[in-house]
Amino acid sequence: MCFGDGKSLVALSLGGKMKNRKHTSKLRHSVLIASALLTIVLTTNPVPSWAQGANRSEQLDNLLRQGRDFVDAGNFQRALDIYQEAVYIDRTNPRIYSGIGYLHTLQGNYTAAIQAYEYALILDPNNVHFLHALAYSQAQLSRNRDAEQSYRRALQHNRNHIDSYLGLGVVLMRQGRHREAYQVYQQAAQLDPKDGGVYGMMATALLEQDRPQEAISLLQQATQRHPHNGNLWMQLGIFLIGMTTNQEAALQAFNQAARINPRNPMVQVQIGSLLQEQGNVDEAQNIFYRAVAMAPDTPQGQLEIGDILFQRRAYMPAIVAYRRVTQLAPEDPKGYHRLGLALEYRDRRPEALSAWRTALDLYQREGNQLGAKTIESLLGGNRPNDPFRPFN
Repeated sequence: MCFGDGKSLVALSLGGKMKNRKHTSKLRHSVLIASALLTIVLTTNPVPSWAQGANRSEQLDNLLRQGRDFVDAGNFQRALDIYQEAVYIDRTNPRIYSGIGYLHTLQGNYTAAIQAYEYALILDPNNVHFLHALAYSQAQLSRNRDAEQSYRRALQHNRNHIDSYLGLGVVLMRQGRHREAYQVYQQAAQLDPKDGGVYGMMATALLEQDRPQEAISLLQQATQRHPHNGNLWMQLGIFLIGMTTNQEAALQAFNQAARINPRNPMVQVQIGSLLQEQGNVDEAQNIFYRAVAMAPDTPQGQLEIGDILFQRRAYMPAIVAYRRVTQLAPEDPKGYHRLGLALEYRDRRPEALSAWRTALDLYQREGNQLGAKTIESLLGGNRPNDPFRPFN
């Protein structure tokens, strides 16, 4: 595994030259500081005795091999410790710093990852993979302007780097620059990405520009060009439901998505919602139950599918999901809280009260005063003015 090759840092990465001189000056100042810090590290830190001698190359190879083994085993912190040891042996190897950045990224330590990638770029300033990884970490911290600059720098060195176009489009969208994002996505599309996912991003950019018919037309063309991309079919169905009256075409799109991704619970939710609107309540309920079964059997996975079903007023399947949450995480009050709400909306108040009492006890144990106060209000007979408030 090459830690610096950016393979696992996909399309959400986000970079470029800034027009704002003040901002650019600030970034240059940061790079100078990073360079100075690296110089200090390289010249003043003593090299341990175990890292000295003629066998340093062999020691380095052994450390890097150990690091890869720990990564493969999922022990990212131990792998990080190994890579930090490797710095003592070869302080001028940019891939060691990029490996450190990668490992920080895997653990969500994006500030540390940024520093590591900046060190790597001081040693190898034109490395597209390092720039891409830096942009990803910057974007994760919502440093969208910095990420934009990093992506543009990557594209200066490689005009065919599709992931950098996709990432640049994402940060431009975040900044409300939808027209620019669409143009960037067009450039990515010209490089012919194999799965066609860029067309879904282009359609979203068109929708943000109040061009819904163009967005639908683009998705229709994209599904014909990439018929095995289930996400494109699902997005087409969602757009058809939201912006046309052609429910039959939307249902066909959702069914095609389900054939391609038969284990995707969100496709089932979309189909069930459409059938429910058409009055096919029993069939919709069966599909909603199927969605619960397909969702990850984890507290978070079941909580999320339960919330989605609750908001679609599919209370019985939501009850099943929330009850599963209470089984998987019996000490978490959220499952009991939501279970009580779903039971209440099915007029099963005694069961709702029992769930809420458990939630109250758990909230109080946590010291969560707001949660406890909310449950006390429900136990007192007050139905929330906004039934979806707990999910916001």
